[in-house]
Amino acid sequence: MPTAATESIRVLLELARSANQFTPPQILEIPQNNMRNCLASRLAIFAIAFITTSANAKPRSFQQIVDAYFDDYFEANPSQATSAGFHQYDRQL
Repeated sequence: MPTAATESIRVLLELARSANQFTPPQILEIPQNNMRNCLASRLAIFAIAFITTSANAKPRSFQQIVDAYFDDYFEANPSQATSAGFHQYDRQL
């Protein structure tokens, strides 16, 4: 369903065509399925990112994953690290 802005642009283009004043450039043509194109491009980007990330990922043990999680968490929340007894983040307080 065309919006008011889309409809007004189409009316202006038709007036200009009928008066033979100019030929509208292709960039003014408004696609009707913007949402579908946006969703398709986002899915493609996500798929490419997922494929490249999983292809380059090294298998890690559970302990390495837990350590990486808490390192990132405590770096973002230094007061939580201090209350848990880790003082390497005290300078960030």
